[in-house]
Amino acid sequence: MSQGVTIRLRPWLVMIFVCLVVPVFGAVLAFNYVTAERVAREAASGLVERSLHEAGSRTRELIDPMRTMVDAAAGLAAAQPEFLRGAAGFAFLENLLSHSDSVTGVYAGFSDGAFRGVLSAKPGSLIQGFEAPALTTRVRLSRDPQPGASASQTIDFIGRDGRVLETRQGPDGFDPRARPWYRAATAAGERTLSDPYVFASTGETGVTVAAPFGPAGAPAGVVGADLTLAAIAKHMRDRKVSANAESFLVDDRGQILAHGQLASSRSAAPGPGALPVFDATERAVAALSQGRQSTGQLMFLEGSTSDGPVAALTLDLRNALGKPWALLAMAPLSDFSGPLHDNNRKILLLGLAALVIQILLIIGLSRAMAVPLERLAARVDQIRMFRREPPSAPEPSPVREISALGQAVSTLQATVNSFSAYVPRDLVKRLVESSQALTLGGQSRYLTLMFTDLEGFSQLSERLPTQTLLKQVSAYLSLVTEVVEAEHGTVDKFIGDGAMAFWGAPAEVPDHAWRACVAAVRIQKGLAALNRQWLTEGLEPLKVRIGVHTDSVLVGNIGSTNRMSYTVLGDGVNVAAYLELANKSFDTSICVSQSVVREAGHRLCVRPLDQMSVKSRQLAIVVFELLGIPDSDPSIAPTPDAAVLARLGAAAWRARQQGLQHVAQETYRQSIARYPEDPVSQRLLERVG
Repeated sequence: MSQGVTIRLRPWLVMIFVCLVVPVFGAVLAFNYVTAERVAREAASGLVERSLHEAGSRTRELIDPMRTMVDAAAGLAAAQPEFLRGAAGFAFLENLLSHSDSVTGVYAGFSDGAFRGVLSAKPGSLIQGFEAPALTTRVRLSRDPQPGASASQTIDFIGRDGRVLETRQGPDGFDPRARPWYRAATAAGERTLSDPYVFASTGETGVTVAAPFGPAGAPAGVVGADLTLAAIAKHMRDRKVSANAESFLVDDRGQILAHGQLASSRSAAPGPGALPVFDATERAVAALSQGRQSTGQLMFLEGSTSDGPVAALTLDLRNALGKPWALLAMAPLSDFSGPLHDNNRKILLLGLAALVIQILLIIGLSRAMAVPLERLAARVDQIRMFRREPPSAPEPSPVREISALGQAVSTLQATVNSFSAYVPRDLVKRLVESSQALTLGGQSRYLTLMFTDLEGFSQLSERLPTQTLLKQVSAYLSLVTEVVEAEHGTVDKFIGDGAMAFWGAPAEVPDHAWRACVAAVRIQKGLAALNRQWLTEGLEPLKVRIGVHTDSVLVGNIGSTNRMSYTVLGDGVNVAAYLELANKSFDTSICVSQSVVREAGHRLCVRPLDQMSVKSRQLAIVVFELLGIPDSDPSIAPTPDAAVLARLGAAAWRARQQGLQHVAQETYRQSIARYPEDPVSQRLLERVG
């Protein structure tokens, strides 16, 4: 830790405790997490593999009844070629359809273009563009081409009781011989499973198990049974290995034929009759990219999804279905490690609770030690800053050393409170802040000095009772002290009913002349407010005279090694005191020197008075009356009349400097005529005359 950087005791103790306990607690959690992850991978391996093989078996179970159904219908059609064309054929097809919930249609197409089929339907579904009426459970489709005439398709909507609810004549846009299932079966000459395509009657996507019947090479027709991809997807979804598992049926090109989310993210492909495209999830894309190269091997896809690692397995269905298809199953490890992670969370919560309790205990113990020390430090800081506080009892503490320290601080505070009334506390505080060594000696500094005095104090002391006079003088000196300190000045000493203050030492004050003038006006205004209050109490008002001067003086520790005083010496002190006395000659309240005006004149409202000689100086000094502080607090800003007096006084002074005494006299007469209550203009006129 670098020098000067500190830390409080209480957080330091807590930090040490946390640094000792938290790493151990984190190591335990890390061990539990690693163990849970290993167990989850082992569980996922077994469950995903077993689930996928079961899904493959059940997929075959979905297709095998269709094969049996189609073989039976094809055998009957081969034995009785006209059976399926009649009413008994419809009844037979309906009977086959009723034996399977997954099969959506059973039908037969003939070599002459005739067609007989039975489809499952729900009210409101579209069949060949016609909406199924209410109570519809299935639909009969028939097509009988006539020589020399265009064929039409008859659509009968059948209710649950077998009655025909409605009959529609469909357009001649359907020829079974052109359908994928018919062409594939006749080309193969045996039972086939088609690639996915769009069903002409319902617009759904699915596959067809179809078988030809009749003479080999020239079949009389083809029998087929439909299975929608949605049914396959539902079958896969109902047998998920875990809550967030996914399963896919993919072809040899990696295209998703079906997946367990049913209508998950389907987007229509362009072109009539085109297959819809399934948008695979991020982890599905990752699994498909690796799964085809790792058929039958369990994979763990690290970082393939925000859910964490994913277990994936691919099962080849080529032998089972006769198609180059495969089943892909995958599940996030979080599905299997959930209970273990829940256990980890419980351990974490219990550990955190224990950690919080221990931290609260250590905070309590550290508080018992730190709080008394902090209070003692605050009291020592108050003593260092010379803040007078009421005496307080020693800081109680069960720790003997802290209790003894508290007793010592209480004694020190009482001692400082006793003597601080005799010490210029603000001065000592600034000396401490300025880091100046308390040794005898001084240095020349350019400062601003101020002297204040009460007019006619000797006569007041003869007329007023001692306690009354002491009350008023104390209020006046308190006002001077507060105002000087507020303007960053230092009250050096009280001289009877007067005070001496300076600005610019020990700490530098860049605008010391202006601040001294502000303080002078505030003292004048503040005493006026006190006078109004005293008049209501039947007391006599006081009038203050103030002199302000800026000069180079000697400032430092003056005296002896046993007793010293931080004060200022030099001719500038005499000039400031002389300016305070000059108010009596001009009947003014605040006189400032030309050096003050030179330092801060552009920020002051002043009136030139006269040149006056000082015993200690060969050259006379120009004295100004301070009338206010423009562009500042309205309470100390010059009045409009004061501004006019300052302008007229400046004009008269310029005339005097140019030797135009008659112009100066006339200007003073104008001022007297305009402001007869102003005694200063009369005094100046007398001096010119």
